[in-house]
Amino acid sequence: MYTAKNTALHHTLAELRRCLVLLHAKHGNHAVIQRLASGLGRLEIDAADLPGPRRGPADAVLPDAGGTTAPWLHVVHEGEDGEPAKWALLDDQVEDALEYLELAIRDRADEVPVELTMMLARLRLRLSPATALQQVPVLAEAMREGRLHGRGLLWFVRFLVLHGRADDVAEGLARLVERMDELDEHSRAELVSTRMWAAYSHPELARGLPPVPSGPDRAPVEVDVPVRAATALTDLIGRELDDAATDAERVLKEADPSEEPGEPVREALHTLLYLEKLGSVKSWCDTFLTEGPEASGAPEWRRELAVVRAQAALRTGDLPAAREYARFALEGIGPGTSGADIGMALGTLVRASTAMGKFAEAAETLELGVPQHLYRVQHGLQHYLFAKGCHHLATRQLPAALNDFLSCGELVVEWKVDSPGILPWRTGAAEVYLLLGNQAKARELVDEQLALPVAGPSPSRGTALRIKAATVRSRRRSQLLHQALDELQAAGAQLEVARVLADLSRLHHELGERDRARVTIRRAWWLAKDCQAEPLCDELIPDRNRRAIGRPEGTEAEVGLAALSDAERRVAGLAALGHTNREIANKLYVTTSTVEQHLTKAYRKLNVTHRRSLPAVLRNDVISTA
Repeated sequence: MYTAKNTALHHTLAELRRCLVLLHAKHGNHAVIQRLASGLGRLEIDAADLPGPRRGPADAVLPDAGGTTAPWLHVVHEGEDGEPAKWALLDDQVEDALEYLELAIRDRADEVPVELTMMLARLRLRLSPATALQQVPVLAEAMREGRLHGRGLLWFVRFLVLHGRADDVAEGLARLVERMDELDEHSRAELVSTRMWAAYSHPELARGLPPVPSGPDRAPVEVDVPVRAATALTDLIGRELDDAATDAERVLKEADPSEEPGEPVREALHTLLYLEKLGSVKSWCDTFLTEGPEASGAPEWRRELAVVRAQAALRTGDLPAAREYARFALEGIGPGTSGADIGMALGTLVRASTAMGKFAEAAETLELGVPQHLYRVQHGLQHYLFAKGCHHLATRQLPAALNDFLSCGELVVEWKVDSPGILPWRTGAAEVYLLLGNQAKARELVDEQLALPVAGPSPSRGTALRIKAATVRSRRRSQLLHQALDELQAAGAQLEVARVLADLSRLHHELGERDRARVTIRRAWWLAKDCQAEPLCDELIPDRNRRAIGRPEGTEAEVGLAALSDAERRVAGLAALGHTNREIANKLYVTTSTVEQHLTKAYRKLNVTHRRSLPAVLRNDVISTA
């Protein structure tokens, strides 16, 4: 019968085994250690028949007396030589496994087998990414010499893609394609997805990458998870947005949050991020971060999740969270690391710090730069360049900002990844042109962006509408700003909502609507304050004028009224007087469908569910203008 005592006994034996390994590493084959090993061996023989976690034989723990090395520590994928690292991994003790493996390599007198170097790289990647890169030259040489193949080579190529080592990616893929018949179906699926991921993340390599053969014998790969995840990214770039969203969500739903996520999860999260499905991205990241492996066993994956989570927080206006997640990701990466996501992490931290008014911190982060080889990587340079532009714009270094945004645009157009959900470089450049007084050029850029497809409510589209509003006359400006407000509220982009409300307040002021201007600017200020966007707060209401600014929750009707468009206000006013939708349509010379659309938006902005709850002030508006 399996009991808690049996479990405790087996775990105790495992801990004793670990202690012996470390004692041997420090003191060699000391007689006392040999006696301890012999006693442990007898205990393990006695415990072998008890139910519980099984381990290797005791005589594998230490070498024969008088030995000078520890061949039992040579952990390989095949064979029974020394099992300590394998045992540790079975218990998810990654740090112990790495310690055993490093001892094994240190004690070898001959050349270290490529299998050991591969395992060392994989373990270090999970615990210390910077040190994992130390194995790249050795593994690359083994690849070129043909000593690295099969799943080992497949893992190494994915590692190269992830860390921006483009030079060896094409050769590795070519070798895998040449010996594709040696791969099982799952490995073939991973090869297909690796080729797709490499083409996406290293656009300059796309034309030179070898095609992966397909045919009847390879049919199962088209429904495999790795392929589906990579296909989602391909659909995104090909502007098949609905297919991309469906594939990405399916990959994430099929993943087990309690296990360490793999590349398909990373690709699916990036797809949803670039589709601007920000609520979904935050939810999935939080699920994997809270339910996934502990930090000690998978810190690298937690860093990668943190980068995506930081971007989602930034785009929804949660600047403190964006800053903290990005700082966590960069602290984990450390000096010498060159993961492709480092550009996104740096860019997110710069943009969050800039929006919070921490300009010195943003400038220091920009000075870190990105490694030269990441200039060729999709996540490497462009996010860094865009963030640089945002910082230069905020500090009114306009020529530098314009150069950054346009350079970013040249890259994404050349790489065929020009999507506002990836980087809205046009709106960045348009804001600079507005400050330089070139409204025509600003409008041209935002019109180009508005012509690009989006997958539902989109912060980038809402921002483009806001900027376009600044290039037109008052009547049209009001329509565009309310369209922007609807888009941004639906997308959950709070900081951008604050900016739209600020522009609406200025418009109300121009039109002599002082009360609406006052209510709207208060709402904008509180939203900016919640986002901790101090520069925007100072711009909206300078500190000297902030006497007892009441939080607008107590005047929810006022806030909602300020957000109504003129058409929505007229329709809601007639509804408040008791007119039916058909009567309202006849009075305003519009269709019933138009009335229903305006009422739906008015209900949402006023946070009511039926016309009986509409504020009385709306009735007064209609009566006073009758």
